[in-house]
Amino acid sequence: MSVAFTPEEYRERTRRLRQRMAERGIDTLLVLNESNMNYLTGYEGYSDYVPQLALVCQDEEDPWLILREIDTFCATPTS
Repeated sequence: MSVAFTPEEYRERTRRLRQRMAERGIDTLLVLNESNMNYLTGYEGYSDYVPQLALVCQDEEDPWLILREIDTFCATPTS
């Protein structure tokens, strides 16, 4: 597995999302769509048959990934 994008691109994507959330008065956002989770975090779990999500909080820089323990390997970049 490779890193989906640079740390700078990651920070910019999450910053833009939190900015849009603030404009709409959203404090916490649940991202359930796999494609949207991938765009935001680079996570590719291919586990669409089980619940998984990204939790984005306005006051936290990084989203939380809510996954099964077995899927955490997919969330860990190797290079």
